[in-house]
Amino acid sequence: MPATTVVRAEGPLLSHWLEVYTLASKRHLKSAMLSVADLQGLLDSKHVNPDSFLLEMTRAGPTAAARLVIDHSRGCAHISDLALSPERKNAGVELVDYILGTTRNQGLLRLESEVLDYMSSSADVLSKYTFEPRQTYSHLRDLMTSPPESGIEVSTTEVMRRLGPLSIEEHCPLADLFENAARKWRPVIGLRYELEPNVSVFGYQSEKIPTRGYLLIDSIGIIDPKNVILTLKGALHHMYRDGVRDVKTKAEGDSVLQWALTSIGFVIEFTSHKFVMDMYYSER
Repeated sequence: MPATTVVRAEGPLLSHWLEVYTLASKRHLKSAMLSVADLQGLLDSKHVNPDSFLLEMTRAGPTAAARLVIDHSRGCAHISDLALSPERKNAGVELVDYILGTTRNQGLLRLESEVLDYMSSSADVLSKYTFEPRQTYSHLRDLMTSPPESGIEVSTTEVMRRLGPLSIEEHCPLADLFENAARKWRPVIGLRYELEPNVSVFGYQSEKIPTRGYLLIDSIGIIDPKNVILTLKGALHHMYRDGVRDVKTKAEGDSVLQWALTSIGFVIEFTSHKFVMDMYYSER
């Protein structure tokens, strides 16, 4: 066996993959709580591709883990859940090299990775390559202890007709995929304020834990913060009436949307950073 090798994490190796992932994310309780049974449940439910799990191994044991999710329709590959064993020198280098080779061999145009702020060592590894930091996202939460202001009264029929189950893309963090599968989100409200057509707010409630909710917010172009706040309050007011008390969402960092969310009580729990590498190929 070479000094360091990269293998697919399947069968018994899944426990090694989860061991690295848990050690790297132990500061964040939600991620650290995933068990082998949780992971196997995601695989059985087809929420993740079993071929995407990669593990970097040495003779001493596992040193790095990640998922490689390939989107051929966009010509893009995603490094998801890149996790490194603490205090292992050069951990993750062979793994990223392997992923780069796979990406080039398939002729893909872009390689992306979203790294959570409590996994700073993963960002350090990516910075050794030509990845460019492109975007920062804030992950926010609001524990509603009292009924929110009503905000706006808008007919939501048109929006609700187009509102389906909450869909989390496979390349998103594993903890989000697990929560999406475990909570069984159902749509409860969709709002678009007539004075702010560039923002749509969709509220979801967990069928399994009805006090849990999630806001999916679509925004394009220039938005007015006051109208955004009214739209958010309208959705939260409706969700509160349905029994939701704990709401999470995501917004681009230092954006009008983030400001609007924090101004009505949302708190930033953690941030994530999107890194991008554009692939270039010489003509033959």
